[in-house]
Parts: sequence; C-alpha cells; structure tokens
Amino acid sequence: MTAQSVKRFYKDVTVQSAEGWFGIALDGRVLETPGKLALVLPQVELAEAIADEWREQGDKIIPSSMPLTKLANTAIDRTAVQREDVCEQLLGFGRSDVVCYRADIPVDLLQHQMASWDPILDWVHAQFGARLMTGQGIAYIQQDDAAMDPLRRAISESDDFRLTGLCNVAAILGSLVLALALDRGRLTQEEAFLAAHLDELYQAEKWGEDWEAADRKAGKRKELSHLARFLQFIHRV
Repeated sequence: MTAQSVKRFYKDVTVQSAEGWFGIALDGRVLETPGKLALVLPQVELAEAIADEWREQGDKIIPSSMPLTKLANTAIDRTAVQREDVCEQLLGFGRSDVVCYRADIPVDLLQHQMASWDPILDWVHAQFGARLMTGQGIAYIQQDDAAMDPLRRAISESDDFRLTGLCNVAAILGSLVLALALDRGRLTQEEAFLAAHLDELYQAEKWGEDWEAADRKAGKRKELSHLARFLQFIHRV
C-alpha cells in the first residue's frame, strides 16, 4: 500500500482467526503488509478496528486515513526484524529526554517544569529503578548506565506491536519517560501531551500563538490519540 490513494478493489472485509492470532481478509483474500507478509494481529479488538478502517474507505483507499493499519504494518515489517535498532532509537529519546532539560529563566517556567515533570521522573524511578539526571540550560546531560539499563530491560520486554507504539509516542513527545507513563497508565493522553509541550504552551500564554504552531500541535495531538488507542488495544488480552 503506497502513500497515494488507489481505487478500492474489494467489497467485503472480514476478520479471520487462527491459533490465537487474527487477520484481515478482503473478499476472502488475506490482507498483506507492504512487505508482503500476512497482516496478523495479537488482539481481536485491534483486528476489528483495522477491519473498520478498510470498511470505511470510499471509492478510493486513502492510507493516511488508516493509522492503525500503518502502525500494524510497521510492527510486522520493521520492528519485528529490526528490534535492536528500534530499541536503541527509543532509548535515544531517554538519553536526551525533554523532561530532563530545565529552563534557566524565567523562574516561573522552571517552577512549572518542576511541578509537571518531577513527579513523573519519581514514578520512573519507583517503577523501573531508573533515576535520570536533570539540568538547567541546553548543555547535553550524560545519563549513566545505571539509569539507562533498567529502561533498556523494560523496553526489550515489549512485544513488536507495543514497541512500535512506544517508539512513535516517544517521537511525538520527545520523551521516553512520558511515553512509558502513557503506556503504563500513569498519564492520560492529554496529560502526556501537555507535559511534552509545556514550554510551548508557556510561550503561547505569554506572547500568543501563530496559526502554524497551533496547526502543528493539533496534528500531533491527533496522531497521539491514534497511538494511545493502538496501545490500549495492545494491552488487551
């Protein structure tokens, strides 16, 4: 399936099951990923949601309107065969996590950051045994192995679908910490989004926000909602 729309070529969409996995069939033919692998899902609810994305297509198939399908394709075609690379990419967001970098000035922004981010860092420490260091300014903070190793173990325990969701969430939020907090139910989708964009929201309140910045945030918020839904399906067993 390419990024461009193509003419719809099927009528019926059904969910098939076999040995605890669930696939999508278009007019009886098993749906495949772009990598020509069978699109099989670990939860029937996720399979039904993806089937609905295909049912809801009109005369043309528009890939951008099927975010769950895209995530499942990524889990099967990329994450499953590049797990180590995906884990390292995800850990990279932890090594330069947005919640670890604090403002020098103004003081009230620093206070907002501390009030929002410190409880989440405390939760990460309690949950995983990872104590991340923080600093003021833009100088790079070198996180030690004692902090990163527990996070590496937690990430590596995730299946391909969950790992895919986590990596995409971290990319949007600029934070492994917030991605884990959302995944584990410590933060809601909106709480995670607001925490990740605290600095931008502060500036907007002080000086106003242009329409381009507002449009970008709206797009990120929408994408995050799809990812949060994807992770909710993955947690169902």
